[in-house]
Amino acid sequence: MVASTAVPTWYNGCMLALVAASLTAISYGFRPTPPLAYDVAFDLKGFLPLLGGLEGEAHVGLGFQVAGAPADTDGNPRVACELKAFKLSLDGDELPFTLDQVKDWFPPNASTITPQGKLVKNDLPDREVPFRLPGLDVKRLPDLSFLPVEFPIEGVEVGKEWTFKKAFGDTEVSYSAKVTVLDDAHADIELKLSQSYDTLEDVANKVVKTEQEAATRVHTDMTGTGKATFDRKLGVVRSCEIDAHSVGHAVDLKTKKESDRKLDMTVKTNLRKNPF
Repeated sequence: MVASTAVPTWYNGCMLALVAASLTAISYGFRPTPPLAYDVAFDLKGFLPLLGGLEGEAHVGLGFQVAGAPADTDGNPRVACELKAFKLSLDGDELPFTLDQVKDWFPPNASTITPQGKLVKNDLPDREVPFRLPGLDVKRLPDLSFLPVEFPIEGVEVGKEWTFKKAFGDTEVSYSAKVTVLDDAHADIELKLSQSYDTLEDVANKVVKTEQEAATRVHTDMTGTGKATFDRKLGVVRSCEIDAHSVGHAVDLKTKKESDRKLDMTVKTNLRKNPF
């Protein structure tokens, strides 16, 4: 008589329960009061799509006030955000944009999110910003500041990788993440990210939609790494730093001349000790 090799149903159930028990659920918890304050700094070095395209360095400093808002009609959490500080410099010279001007492009707004940090939607209007820098997608600024990590619904454990995607412009950035340190107070997360996309540009390096308007076609590949710390007591990201490198391969549509554009970008997000 041959013994059965079938796995009992109760065994499978126990194993699933053990796996679930080893995972730790992490979720965001923005409170209405007191509001939180974030500093976000973008440092870029390389090819900048400004003034017809130039090699240089740019720094963008942003300050946000963030607070929990009433849930939407489906019960999803919402986060209110208001820009409180702004500075843009090019090769060390600060450009004359006032905070009031920038608030016209980025007015107070609210984002609908999942408890795990996925940006579902925000109510920012579509505004034309007079300058364009890689990574600075106005409608996705929450993803680059106070929502840089999306956690899995089932939970996390040290060393176990998960993936998620965030939309920037017309394409998505792919992320892989894993927790390296986890305790009752915080979680440290390592990040890897990548993105590939194609764009058409006019003679001033402004992105256009059709070849009739375009002078150049550009294919860009971006890779990056990062690290973040999530405060489990506050239910928010306390800090995040991302270093990214991109290479754009440009082809002149008339002459067929080819050239490469390289850009290094660092984004640093930090929860402020004091409000604005």
